Amino acid sequence: MTDAELTHLILVLDRSGSMKEGGKATEAEKGVRALVDEQVALPGRLEISVARFDNVYELLATAAPAVSLDRDLLQIEPRGMTALFDAVGRTVTTVGANLADRAEEARPGRVVVLVATDGLENASTEYTSDGLRQLIDQQTKVYGWEFMFMGTSQDAVLQAVSAGFDPSRAFFAGDSAAGVASAYGVSSGALRRARITGTPIEVTEDDRSDLA
Repeated sequence: MTDAELTHLILVLDRSGSMKEGGKATEAEKGVRALVDEQVALPGRLEISVARFDNVYELLATAAPAVSLDRDLLQIEPRGMTALFDAVGRTVTTVGANLADRAEEARPGRVVVLVATDGLENASTEYTSDGLRQLIDQQTKVYGWEFMFMGTSQDAVLQAVSAGFDPSRAFFAGDSAAGVASAYGVSSGALRRARITGTPIEVTEDDRSDLA
């Protein structure tokens, strides 16, 4: 049996150049740090993996205890283009391999992948939409992983759904600093409810009405 008290949160954070606009990067940093702080305060143990991407990919932490995670790893300094599919694919395969190396009783009972972006895929070279869909389908059906997607346009969400993200856990806010802030608030709230109740993650209609 896996460890029911342990949640593994995987953050895949966009740092592409468009994040410079209108203070979105600043709100993204505030939002992801607040999300981590809120999740740390909940019952149960939490470990975090952090990936950051534009057209360059960085895996900054793998299975770090959330209570001691260096918050500087959550900085968003915009640059480059948006290799979204590659970032998600590489993160899932690398973290998945890390978890597979553990004894079963040391593996997390819940694995959540949260992808945050303000733009459309435009620079991937390793993963296509079809390839990513197959990977997400495998991790969801075989290993029970949950995937969330937060974007700042309907087109970004439609693209994510076509690449395998569940539409009930994918949502968009306005393409603005306020939109980014509200998206992180909704993500943290949905994850908080799921962890407290032991139920699947759901982004409700009330959540969506809170998006700026």
